[in-house]
Amino acid sequence: MRAVVVGSGMVGLTTAFELLRRGHDVVVVSVDPVSAMTSFLAAAVWFPTAAGPSDRVAVWSAASFTELERFARDGVPGARMCESLAVYRDEPAVPAWSGTVREFRPVRPGGLPPHYRFGSRFAVPLLEMPVFLPWLESQVRRAGAHWVRRAIRRLDELDDLEPDVIVNCAGLRAGPTPHRSPCCTTTATAAPVSRSPTAVPAKWQLSSTRCERRDRRSHPGAGRASDQLTG
Repeated sequence: MRAVVVGSGMVGLTTAFELLRRGHDVVVVSVDPVSAMTSFLAAAVWFPTAAGPSDRVAVWSAASFTELERFARDGVPGARMCESLAVYRDEPAVPAWSGTVREFRPVRPGGLPPHYRFGSRFAVPLLEMPVFLPWLESQVRRAGAHWVRRAIRRLDELDDLEPDVIVNCAGLRAGPTPHRSPCCTTTATAAPVSRSPTAVPAKWQLSSTRCERRDRRSHPGAGRASDQLTG
């Protein structure tokens, strides 16, 4: 299968990487170099996203953790395990993901920041993106991806690349891209092309955020005020 991946940020490179590992022909289309991507400056620490369906997100999160932990163990540039502290103002239930992370344990009040009464510590993977993303790009190039520097307004502008499937991994900065026959996935929009209507989602997803603090709007614990501090 010939797949055209639009975008060379974290999602685009991950999608290209996984497709190449499965033996597909991959073309990466991006107007900017990897160093200009939003992903290049984003913090990237593993944490379950407040997205649904919850049962599928749990499976994806666990798969992500296993892969990223392997990166840290194998010494992949920019990948390491780090200690995280989640703090709560109200007593939370034990999170469903506590069995996925490493060394999950409660924190006594004396070990918490002011104004917080409950907390837990655990080890999770962290990616230093200015180091990790260039490494990922090098792996994609080494695996044989074709690179096309191009700005597009519509996905049908990629017809000359003869794709079997187009996976739109352009980030928010790129704005909306009109496309044909959309099929939504959790991390990208895949537009099957008539020659072979196959959509392939990325294997693992990663939640990237500029800040290390998460409040109750993004935390899986329903409605409880909480923060995650990563060291």
